[in-house]
Amino acid sequence: MAAPSVVRIYPADNDTGIPVGQTLEVYFDRGVDEQSVKESIVLFASESDTTSGPDNAIWIDEQTGDNKFFLSSPGFKGYVPLKFEFGYWDTTDLVTYAEISAPSTLTSEADEVAASYGHKVKVTIDPKFAATLAPDTLYTFYVNGDPDTTDTGVSSRTVFDLEADGGNTGSGSVGLYGTYTGNFDETVRVKITKAGNIGTAEYKWWYDSAGEGSAVTNRITNRRYRTLENGLQIRFTGSSFVVDDLWGINVETVSRLATSTSITFTTNDGSYTEAPESPSTPASSSPPTTVLPSNADAFEVQMMVPENASYNINRHNRTIVITFTGDVDPSTVTDDSVTLLRYPVEGHYDSTFQPVELAKSLSISGDTLTITF
Repeated sequence: MAAPSVVRIYPADNDTGIPVGQTLEVYFDRGVDEQSVKESIVLFASESDTTSGPDNAIWIDEQTGDNKFFLSSPGFKGYVPLKFEFGYWDTTDLVTYAEISAPSTLTSEADEVAASYGHKVKVTIDPKFAATLAPDTLYTFYVNGDPDTTDTGVSSRTVFDLEADGGNTGSGSVGLYGTYTGNFDETVRVKITKAGNIGTAEYKWWYDSAGEGSAVTNRITNRRYRTLENGLQIRFTGSSFVVDDLWGINVETVSRLATSTSITFTTNDGSYTEAPESPSTPASSSPPTTVLPSNADAFEVQMMVPENASYNINRHNRTIVITFTGDVDPSTVTDDSVTLLRYPVEGHYDSTFQPVELAKSLSISGDTLTITF
């Protein structure tokens, strides 16, 4: 098997203003093993500390067994719990990267390549932990490969779709699951040896290379997942299994992404959660500013006189001037929205002093607020 490679990641590296509810996307040039993806794609914020107790202890909730102080986004920074969705895209379309319907049957990697099917992995925040990413946060998105030839990183698909023998007459079916860890490409054969419904019907299974004489026999069909070997599990569906009904499932060896990839991006201020509907296809970098909400740019203080934390200010100075990054809406500047407090710089005296709110007048000129008291 050939190792998969990453064709595209959205967002692009160093993107800014990414919606906090945006789906992250990774496009591979072929099918990938789902379990390896879940183990190898990671999203971090600017910290990754999982400890919060004394002496680096991890707090555990007695009722749930979870660490409720685990640093995750939003609210905390660190490891972000993820949810994965798998689909296919047309690998010949390097313009729109169009998503296409899942094929009815792909029996081998050769089928995938011939039909130009690649996996598109959609990555979102696990809703059990949070609704969106944190606003105004720098994230690093890792797609881990296997540069050191260890058993880590995204692998190409290892278990392919079922092929039923043309002579089958029963209405039941079988599925093979898991990540195949064997050393050789194989075909797993499953044959019914006793007729009936699930729980009554029996089967045997073997690898093609070893022949039917090596089959593991006297197995009872089950709707639950049952372990075979080399990381494989089997599960039956339907009913009315007939003796000698036969299936084949191709399994191919693990082949991991050769190199690791990481990108960084920064979320917006939280004022919008999804990418604009126009353009309908995500841009190659951040969404075009012409279709972002008008309040997408952060509105904040640009300069203040006196400066924050200044000292030895002339006690006769009765004016504070604040300049913002844009014009101020006068209707938003009121006695309630602007508060001026007086209190001693040395702290509370005898725990009896309370801050005193001062009377003031407010005036607006463009991007400047002047406070006189």
